Amino acid sequence: VMDAEEKRLAMLYFRWDEVAPLLRGMYARQLDGFGQEQPEPAVESPAFHSETVAVYPGDKNHLPYDVVVERLHIEEPEPPAPVTEPEKTFEEVLNEHPVSIQVNGQWQTFPNAKAAEEASFEEYKANLRRNAKNFRITDEHLGEGGPKAKFQANVNAIRLLKELEAAGQQASPEQQEVLSRYVGWGGLSDAFDPEKPVWALEYAQLKELLTPEEYAAARSSTLNAHYTSPTVIQAIYEAVDRMGFETGNILEPSMGVGNFFGMLPEKMRNSHLYGVELDPVSGRIVKQLYPKADITVGGFETTDRRDFFDLAIGNVPFGQYQVNDKAYNKLNFSIHNYFFAKALDQVRPGGVVAFVTSRYTMDAKDSTVRRYLAQRAELLGAIRLPNDAFKKNAGAEVVSDIIFLQKRDRPLDIVPEWTQTGQTEDGFAINRYFIDHPEMVLGRQEPVSTAHGMDYTVNPIEGLKLSDQLHDAVKYIHGTYQEAELPELGEGEAIDTSIPADPNVKNYSYAIVDGQVYYRENSRMVRPDLNTTAEARVKGLVGLRDCVQELIDFQMDAAVPDSTITQKQAELNSLYDSFSEKYGLINDRANRLAYADDSSYYLLCALEVIDEDGKLERKADMFTKRTIKPHQAVAVVDTASEALAVSISEKACVDMDYMSQLTGKTKEELAGELQGVIFRVPGQLEQDGTPHYVTADEYLSGNVRRKLRQAQRAAQQDPVYAVNVEALTAAQPKDLDASEIEVRLGATWIDKEYIQQFMYETFNTPFYLQRSIEVNYSSFTAEWQIKGKSSVSYNDVAAYTTYGTSRANAYKILEDSLNLRDVRIYDTIEDADGKERRVLNAKETTLAAQKQQAIREAFRDWIWRDPERRQTLVSQYNEEMNSIRPREYDGSHITFGGMNPAITLREHQKSAIAHVLYGGN
Repeated sequence: VMDAEEKRLAMLYFRWDEVAPLLRGMYARQLDGFGQEQPEPAVESPAFHSETVAVYPGDKNHLPYDVVVERLHIEEPEPPAPVTEPEKTFEEVLNEHPVSIQVNGQWQTFPNAKAAEEASFEEYKANLRRNAKNFRITDEHLGEGGPKAKFQANVNAIRLLKELEAAGQQASPEQQEVLSRYVGWGGLSDAFDPEKPVWALEYAQLKELLTPEEYAAARSSTLNAHYTSPTVIQAIYEAVDRMGFETGNILEPSMGVGNFFGMLPEKMRNSHLYGVELDPVSGRIVKQLYPKADITVGGFETTDRRDFFDLAIGNVPFGQYQVNDKAYNKLNFSIHNYFFAKALDQVRPGGVVAFVTSRYTMDAKDSTVRRYLAQRAELLGAIRLPNDAFKKNAGAEVVSDIIFLQKRDRPLDIVPEWTQTGQTEDGFAINRYFIDHPEMVLGRQEPVSTAHGMDYTVNPIEGLKLSDQLHDAVKYIHGTYQEAELPELGEGEAIDTSIPADPNVKNYSYAIVDGQVYYRENSRMVRPDLNTTAEARVKGLVGLRDCVQELIDFQMDAAVPDSTITQKQAELNSLYDSFSEKYGLINDRANRLAYADDSSYYLLCALEVIDEDGKLERKADMFTKRTIKPHQAVAVVDTASEALAVSISEKACVDMDYMSQLTGKTKEELAGELQGVIFRVPGQLEQDGTPHYVTADEYLSGNVRRKLRQAQRAAQQDPVYAVNVEALTAAQPKDLDASEIEVRLGATWIDKEYIQQFMYETFNTPFYLQRSIEVNYSSFTAEWQIKGKSSVSYNDVAAYTTYGTSRANAYKILEDSLNLRDVRIYDTIEDADGKERRVLNAKETTLAAQKQQAIREAFRDWIWRDPERRQTLVSQYNEEMNSIRPREYDGSHITFGGMNPAITLREHQKSAIAHVLYGGN
């Protein structure tokens, strides 16, 4: 039995057994990793100390050791404050779970409440736009006023625009009235000049109101942002109305704030409006003014809806600079002429283009632009405006024209009179049309003194209102608007089934609209005559077509992952399997009959690999593989030569800015490293005023003699062109001598004086007749004419015997020879019905042909007979005709983004493609 002391000791040992593991653990943690750098403990360890309670000597307790009893004090650390997460709000809970709401009358599920709210807000804005109305201009003095008044109207409009955009609202009719008074910055360049004290307040306002991007765009528009007066717009619509236009797809490709849309006549209100505006502020204002129109805020070069519009109308920007549009760069047209060229491609055959443009479209000495337009369109008429037509609105005094063109169904090789220029009484070159139609010039044609000397202008006639003059002039615009030709309809099918074409549907393609099949042809879509089965086939093939096109787009985009493409391929497989199970192969006759009119038919046929028996061998690779290599632009290169190769491949030209970005080198460094590989072109600058460079194969080809003369003149002013002179000298063609040159009658490089000399000497033309018989050549019609050829006496042996016949004298045969025509002799007879008709006289024709050959041989003998003449003509021939060095095209640098990676082109194929790309044809 233990006494009280033993019990107390036993209790101490028991409690030690409880405490010891804790102490062992604490020491173990301290010893673990001894000698290593230890991280700070995440949790504070408990602190402890002991005090002696009693000592029991061993000799008194019959123990071989003393027993020391200590009291252990362990201080527990302050427990950390409990971490409690704040209770989530209702909105936060919603944002963690999908939310379903009704959008456009249908339930749609969104990943969270925020996405659902954004969709609902977009629907709200769309409803506002749907219910809003296009603005209608009723103020005939819109846009008039002084510079300060116009500035304030612009500022008021921009402030209102930004308020509307911040609130996500559509402008009310009252707000549209404010927005419509925005006139752009044409003629307001002083507001952008910090050195103009009178405009200091306005300058500060613009800096505060506009973003840097908006400010830069506004300042750059001061040269050509001149909006059109209501008077001129009304006249253009009057002319179009007289042609018979009532409704259709209307394009305004440089719309400013859309005054043409605002003045659309009531009878044309059912038309579909499409507008393009480069300036971002103007474009956003237009969207508020005309919410029912399809507006593109960007350059005309960013759009392409070929053969879609019925009418293109507007006031195109003027300027001697070009628009960077790859499809039209090779034309080298100034911006106003570029708008004509592209607009003609955008309107359908029979469609009308009515543009206000610079007078130089019609008056330029070079007729290249007019010949281009004449081949593709018929001139319906033109009106020349007085120089004050835009003074009140744009503050500009310029002579401009309204030109009306109607697109042909196909280009014609034609050179009408209006492609040429003539001279006014004061000696100024203007278009032949205005010389022949002075009633279309609304003012007095007079000379005016300018900073560049005397120039041509059209001053207004005092006492005459421009609106009255225009009303009279449009009566002479001759043309009939041609309604779009619709595809042939089936029996009993009504014409009113047609609808305006959807621009997103490719021309000559089927589309599904509200569950119904339509076929697009140019600007209209009609219901085709299909039976129930054929319609089902078409619907299935349309689904396949759309899936194929999406798959192509995905493969063209390098950012689209393989998983997305695989998923789309699975969808294509499913659609194809479902279709082929019901309707057989795409290549089967029944599907061909139903769908062959669609422009994508042969693309879909390529989905099947057919064997010799007409059976399916396998599906095309598109179902399982990437068949298109996406384009991947090069971002960085090391050398100038690599940069040049990338520039030619990506830009099709030597773009020094782009090459500088690729290499990090300056333009001067690049030019130095590429000397002899690229050449600086004398007299040509980029838009930023820096030198223009081209590749050696381009520079050292073409008319190298003319280029050498230009380089020699430039080298006299700047020695940097010495390298051009050296390279061009080495590239000159070898001079030919007279024995190597074949000259024939009718060669246009030979001056008419030599032809006339040959005629007088060979035909022994009497001296008294030499004043009345002379040779003329028209460069306009490329035709030779011998004046007075019938004045020769019949007893002239040379004219009627040696080199002519009784039916065709020598001068007539020479004229035919010069025009490269074989001489023909016809008789006029009377047939059984008493009508006269011409028949070929074979005998007389054969005799005349012999004389024609004698004249040609006489010319070959005569032309080189005189040494002085021979030397002059040989030199002239080498200079004019033996001056062209063919360009050797190299396509090795071209990368073919979007091409099947399994196909590798040969070098001659790449070079042929380079010829097409860079040859300018």
